[in-house]
Order: sequence, then C-alpha cells, then structure tokens
Amino acid sequence: MDADADAEVPKKVSHIIYKENEEKKEYSLYKKDEHEPNDPFFIIHILCFLLGFMNIMPTMFFSTAQAYWMYKLRNTTISGDVTVGVDRTTLQSYYQSVSLTVSTIPSVLFTTLLTFYGHKIPAMFRLVHSTAALFGVFVVFTIFTQVNSDTWQTEFFVITMILLVIKSAFASILGMSSMVIVARLHHRFMFLFLLGQNGNFISTLLQILSLAVTETSVESGLLYFTVGTLTVLLTYVILIICRKSKFFQYYDVENVKEGKGETLHWSETKDVFMLVWPSVLILIVVIFVATCTSPISTLVVSENDGDGSLWTTKYWIPVGVMLSMDLTSLMGRFLSKTLFITVSRRKTTRCLKTAWFHNVYFDDSFYWKCHSHRENTLNPDPSNIICYNIK
Repeated sequence: MDADADAEVPKKVSHIIYKENEEKKEYSLYKKDEHEPNDPFFIIHILCFLLGFMNIMPTMFFSTAQAYWMYKLRNTTISGDVTVGVDRTTLQSYYQSVSLTVSTIPSVLFTTLLTFYGHKIPAMFRLVHSTAALFGVFVVFTIFTQVNSDTWQTEFFVITMILLVIKSAFASILGMSSMVIVARLHHRFMFLFLLGQNGNFISTLLQILSLAVTETSVESGLLYFTVGTLTVLLTYVILIICRKSKFFQYYDVENVKEGKGETLHWSETKDVFMLVWPSVLILIVVIFVATCTSPISTLVVSENDGDGSLWTTKYWIPVGVMLSMDLTSLMGRFLSKTLFITVSRRKTTRCLKTAWFHNVYFDDSFYWKCHSHRENTLNPDPSNIICYNIK
C-alpha cells in the first residue's frame, strides 16, 4: 500500500511535503550549530528580537498616540480636547480614515514590488537604509510634538500624511528584508523574531506608563515618539555592529541571494493542494477565530465601571484587557518553543478540536507555532501526511 501511495505522488511533490532529516529525528530546531561562532552579550539575539518588533512598532506607536493626534487637530476656539461628538473638527473626523488609507496603499504597493523585484537589491542594503529612513521619520515626528501647529493645522495634517506614506513604505521594506536576513540564520533566531512581532505588550506597557506619568496629550505624544526614535536608533546601531561580526560572516548574511526558486507545474500544485488542504482549512479557521478574539476582548468592562475610580476610568482597558491579552499571547509563544505534539491522524483531529476551543480563551499564537509530527517518521506515507509545522 505504501509503495502504491509513493507511486501516485510525483517525486518533487513528495520532497516538498516531507523531507526526512536529522533535525526532525531529534525533534529540535533550536539546537545550536556546533560550528557557529559565539554571540557575545547575546547581541544577535537582541537584534533578531528588535527586527521582529520593528515590523509592528511604527504602526502600533502611531495608532496608540490617538489622543495626541486629536489634540493637534482640535478646535482651538474652544477649551478642552474635543475628540468626539459634533464639536469635532473636520481634520479630526478625517484623520483615522485618511491615515489608514495612506498607510495601507504604500504597504501593499511596496510589498508587491519587493515580491517581484526585491531580489535585485541586496536584503542587507534594504534593511540598513530602511531602518535609517524610519529613524528620520520618527525624529521629525518627535520634533513636531514641541511645535505649536494651532495656526497651520491643515498644513500639519498634510505633512503628517506624507510622513505616514514614507513610514509605511519603508516599514514594508524593513519587514520583508528582515525576514530574509533572519531566515538565513539558525532556526532558533526565528523564534526571537516572531517573539518581537508579538511586542504588543511593549506598546501596552508604554501606554500604561504614559497614563501614569504624563498629564497632557503633548507629553504623551512626546513619550511615544521618543521611545520609538530610540528603539529605531538602537536597532540601527546594533545592525551596523553585527554586519561585520563573525556570526554574520559565518552565515554569509551580507550576500544573501533571493533568486526565484523552482516553480511547480499546475498538475504538481494540484497534487500538493490535495495533500495539504486539511491543514490549509484548519489555518483559515484558526485565523478567523483569532480575529474575533481581539474585538470581543475590548468589549469587556470592569464590574465597577461607573464608580469614578482611577482603576475603572483610566487603567482598566490597558491593564485588565490589553495587557492580559498580550501576556497570554507571549506565554503561548514561549510554551510553543518547547512543546512538541507527536500524534497520529485520529489524535490530530482530537488535538485540533481542543486547540480550536481553547483559542477563544487564550490566544492564537500558541497554535500558530505548534509543532505536529506523525508517529512514524522513518517510513512516511506522503499520501497520508498531515504536515503543518508552522514556524
């Protein structure tokens, strides 16, 4: 029966679906390469985490500083920071939709361009210069927090949108380039990269700090953009240091090539899809359920809501809702680093049902990084493989 199954599946497809190697036998993707140079002061580890965090930090910091933007675009003829209701200015009303548009279009455009033409420019070159460009953008926004723009709000709005376009474009370049660089290193560094991409808890902690130590929207914006500027600067400095390190030279990171790989024919693509469609369906369902957890969580209110206390009016949402959700997501990523599930087809179905149920209560990241291996790894049957080993 196994021989018939092997005959039905093309050799190339079988190689794509299942590849037997020593790492899989040992069930370890995090074991250090014995010939790998030392990483003094864990600087490479720190860089991989920062590169992952840089994938989400620019967008996250700008959206979190919502009160600052509303203050800069407020109606200056009345007292107070009006952010809701009929007294909102036209610029305040348009800010959210326009900023989302000018951030999304460049991101999609540059992601598409890099997909087809990114291999023409070295990944390290793109990474270094996109980081430098983001540093310049954050410096400008930090300076703007100390500039009185009440008499030229429209011009300030236009300049802000232009800078958001630049930010979005270079953030897309940085995201794709950093993925190429980190993928060149040992597998364990990808975990740190993904951990950095789950750096929402840093933004939440910064929001809590802002609520605790700042008194005005301007001070809050200054705190956000100063931390963002220092983060980008730290990433840039460490990246420059690591470029000439023995560690990067060992993995030849400076000369990473992104040539096009072997393309499957339609018939081969169809064979691959028929083998992996259960896993694809499961991923789609998990992603859908995961997108529902965040809006559901933000609807949670404190049982003491309305009592006027500092906890319910100021700290409940960032601490009781956002921080708890971010920490459970972080816990899931740490657990998934060491947890390997070795199951058969029948037990896999049972395991996935359990994972789907618990996803609503915990976080999707645990299942994004779960490891599933078949019991019989020495004699695989390509037609019967449930292969979803997500890194």
